[in-house]
Amino acid sequence: MAASSAQEWKRSWHLVGLTAIGLTCAPTTLPVYTLGVFVAPFQQAFGWSRAEIQTAILFSTGLAILCAPLAGWMVRRWGIRNTILPGVVGLALGCLLGAAMNGALWQLYAVYALMSLLGAGAGAVGWTTLIAGRFDKARGLALGIGLSGTGLCSALMPQIATLSMAQWGWRGAYVALAAFCVVVVLPLCCCCCRATNRQLRSRTQRLRAAWTFAKPRAAAASGNWACPPCASISSSAA
Repeated sequence: MAASSAQEWKRSWHLVGLTAIGLTCAPTTLPVYTLGVFVAPFQQAFGWSRAEIQTAILFSTGLAILCAPLAGWMVRRWGIRNTILPGVVGLALGCLLGAAMNGALWQLYAVYALMSLLGAGAGAVGWTTLIAGRFDKARGLALGIGLSGTGLCSALMPQIATLSMAQWGWRGAYVALAAFCVVVVLPLCCCCCRATNRQLRSRTQRLRAAWTFAKPRAAAASGNWACPPCASISSSAA
């Protein structure tokens, strides 16, 4: 029996909030919205021009476009949890590499490219798959609220970088961004995505049982027959 919109929100509202928080540490949001905070410090420390610094966004967003299909393949192959968690850790690692730059401009471009490459799993592909798998009737509203995390990132992450920079300098700001990914976002993902995987497995079992009951002749007709509705769900459970 299909769940109503209210039932969907009752059982999965926390995943919408998790998506909004998780997107503050996505490779398409965090590097883009925080780079402006580092422009003046980089100019003073290394003598780079504003244009040279802002070019890093091209490496970040450009590689993110190429990594989006990779993220989709990872979700299909390894599941949502095993895609998002390494992505969050990878983005944090990219931020730590940013703190180790010593003045070569290519290092800036490499760091922002690696943020997109290592953090590919934490992008919007995994988060939208998470919501789409739990919402049907209220999917549009759930996606809209969850994807508002991009706006949350633009308001929150530059403030974290600015406050950290005032205390510990620009290197400390990169460390603070990495710490936010690991200390705040990663534990939430571990808790919520584990529960989601259990729910997905349970849903898969119910669908398989219902389909087998409804289509016994089709099941008997083919030795390789499998429940079509279960295939896509099973691949999302890590």
